[in-house]
Amino acid sequence: MKKLSNFINEANVTKETKIQETLSCLFFDAWFNLDNDFDNIEDLVEYYENHEDLVSQIASTCGLTLSDYNDFFLIGDKKGTQKTKTKEWQESFIYQCESFENWIKKHPSFNDNLVFIHHDSAAGVRNGKLERGWNITKRVDIGVKKYGYTDKDNYQKADIYAVVNKIDVTPEDDISKEITYWVQSIEGKESDKFVGISLKKIGRVLTNIHTYGLDQLTISVDQESVKFDMRMFENVKFDLSKGIIEPGIISSSIKFDINIDDEINPCSIDIRADGKGVKGHANKDPHVSFSSSIGTQIKIPGAGAQGGRAQSLISKWLKSDMKANRINGSKEYENKLQIIKNDLESNGIKFDAILDEQAKKLLDFLTVNDSVISNLYKSFEKDKSIESIQPFLNELKLNVEGKSLEDIMIMLYNATKWHNITWKSLCVYEAIAERIKENGLTETIKTIYQYGKGISSNDSDNHLPYVLIGEHKMKSLRDVL
Repeated sequence: MKKLSNFINEANVTKETKIQETLSCLFFDAWFNLDNDFDNIEDLVEYYENHEDLVSQIASTCGLTLSDYNDFFLIGDKKGTQKTKTKEWQESFIYQCESFENWIKKHPSFNDNLVFIHHDSAAGVRNGKLERGWNITKRVDIGVKKYGYTDKDNYQKADIYAVVNKIDVTPEDDISKEITYWVQSIEGKESDKFVGISLKKIGRVLTNIHTYGLDQLTISVDQESVKFDMRMFENVKFDLSKGIIEPGIISSSIKFDINIDDEINPCSIDIRADGKGVKGHANKDPHVSFSSSIGTQIKIPGAGAQGGRAQSLISKWLKSDMKANRINGSKEYENKLQIIKNDLESNGIKFDAILDEQAKKLLDFLTVNDSVISNLYKSFEKDKSIESIQPFLNELKLNVEGKSLEDIMIMLYNATKWHNITWKSLCVYEAIAERIKENGLTETIKTIYQYGKGISSNDSDNHLPYVLIGEHKMKSLRDVL
């Protein structure tokens, strides 16, 4: 069970996302259907305040309140950091409208009266009114199940939809035909016209708006920019006699420059633990540290959000069993690192991650004492008493002088989670290295990037096309470094 503070933090993120996405629907409708060209923030705020009833209806549809929206959108007497965040979003809503207008200029079939529909709540806004009964969200959700996707974003990354007319709720039997239907609808070749839109916070008007999965983009990776940044085994400290168990970090990345139609952006493939943080679990259900999952995501600095998930693709490439981490000590880790190094060096890629003596000792300690630590966790979860772990600490020969039992539990939790995540990360690196050996460095990195962005390729799942409003043109990674 999660602590209340963790529930609140996660709920706040979800709440703000709903507010951001539905406010985009509100302001898109004002801009494109009601001729409200917001010249400045004051115009935007005035429109918002003049449509309090509509905002209340939207909030209710999302399970929220008008106060939730006001707290996010109106600066009021909030602290400085909140004022800055609010102003950035107010500016972003205007930039989103202008940016989507640049896309519509190239797609004249969308000059018709549009309804803007939020996927998660199915709330639609048109002509200053809330509308329901639009089937596009159901069509996508049915497609997710129909074609065997485990995550909606792996199928359609859109947060909202711009729709001209109502469409059938049932997708085509074949996904390739469904994709064709979406493409032709965007191109104005179908009587139905609709497009998905993925939104991010932006700090300027975007002129070159990509329709991912439809536009023929020139994408390349600068081989010289690719850097493997694995520091999971650095700064490990281990000394039982002093009661010191400090694992390394549980995240790593592959950094590179991506060139899209002559626009260069620094980018990275981030490999990290997917949830189950220490605050919510160490003193509640610590056994989850043995099974915490891993995520592989595309990260674009300055884009305001993750650039897309790619773990599903990596999972198809895996050669090793990621679940076998608890039986693996330093020898297994060294063997895995050597395999990765050999594959990468055969392509002229430097990979210098090593295990120092402290990391080796900790890995071997966790492997040898796996059953003891597992029983410690079970005893604690069964008895709900922190004192129940004391006998196991004696068996581990861990000096607990000057430390509370709660702190000891946190220390062990961090160590077992690190053991779990580092092995899974090595499996991911092994899969990527093997792929690089077969297909080359830049092609492999590009494939992962395309998958995360929802761009279909011969080596990925098929994705529905969508418009992305949310990337910045930035200096190359080498310039940044």
